[in-house]
Amino acid sequence: MAVIWVSKASKGSTQWTDQATQRQLSHYRFRKKMKPLTVLIKTIYLGLAFFEIPSWCLNRSRNYCLERQGMYSWGIPELPFQASNAIDIFCLIYLAQNFCHRHFS
Repeated sequence: MAVIWVSKASKGSTQWTDQATQRQLSHYRFRKKMKPLTVLIKTIYLGLAFFEIPSWCLNRSRNYCLERQGMYSWGIPELPFQASNAIDIFCLIYLAQNFCHRHFS
């Protein structure tokens, strides 16, 4: 418990607990072990916006969406719609699971 207090104090937390169940401590430890993966998932989720097809280009009848005047493109490769959605869903499921572990710890 003292290790958690020191960890929370170093981060400026004002929420303190005097007791915790074994289950809460195991959720806390698991969440701390998964922190590098959580940061990676957050970075992928936010960076995915650069590789998704713009929403105004999703209509297949408009094959000129980025060639119109006033529509600028960086020339970054675009992921297929299904791939970007699959990555979005995976990231959101992982972040929801992480939120549950945070709630239980």
